Amino acid sequence: MWAVIKSPLILGNDLMNMDVVTKALITNKWLIDINQDPNGEPAARIRKTLIKNPHGETVGVAQIWVGGVVRGTVVAIVNSSPDKYTTKYALQDVYLWAKKTPGVKYEIIDLWALTDPSKGIVEGNWGRSLGKAFTSASYLPVEVTGHGTTVHRWNIIEDQYADDQKVLRAEGL
Repeated sequence: MWAVIKSPLILGNDLMNMDVVTKALITNKWLIDINQDPNGEPAARIRKTLIKNPHGETVGVAQIWVGGVVRGTVVAIVNSSPDKYTTKYALQDVYLWAKKTPGVKYEIIDLWALTDPSKGIVEGNWGRSLGKAFTSASYLPVEVTGHGTTVHRWNIIEDQYADDQKVLRAEGL
């Protein structure tokens, strides 16, 4: 979440002796790009849903955070419950700008997915494309692990709309 809300990353560990997994997590280039995006505006929470167990007791909250980035949009889904959370969303449902340009095509990148799962969690193995044929009306199924976060970057493929998004960002949320 630090990346999508444009916060600095503050580490309290020994930088000289961090393990390979920790280094891989904090050097995810996709998240650093979101954090350092020239658009500079943090994502905003646009939806909060209570998660209940089979007995009707609240066990957590699911949140959707959305923000504009140059040439695209970032969507983060946070699950505070101990259980897996499953949902689906379309960009036009969470980001107003997307409704204004229904013909735009997007490539969606899952920023926490491993590019090559056989390599495991290692530096440079983040960011798997989910495809390049998405529109703002395409529904994306999402599964977020317990106490987990999923971050998707919707990259605009068609150049004619890329510059317009930054201008419309302020009214988009």
